[in-house]
Amino acid sequence: MLETNVKREYLKEITEILSSERSLKEKRELLLQYHESDIAEVLDELNEEERKEFYSILDAESLGEVLLYSEDIEELV
Repeated sequence: MLETNVKREYLKEITEILSSERSLKEKRELLLQYHESDIAEVLDELNEEERKEFYSILDAESLGEVLLYSEDIEELV
């Protein structure tokens, strides 16, 4: 249960970062404060629009690191 609550909190925080009026650089810096495995866990929960926004923010190397932790890598790519 605690793990689910933590995941929900990360989802909420990441969604807020994506929808904020911050610059792409600021969003990238905020997202990279999370561990790649935490980001990967909530990536599945993002809707298509949020994922596209997410993909446009991270550079290829950072995105690759996140996707390595994803169980549904084929679906996300």
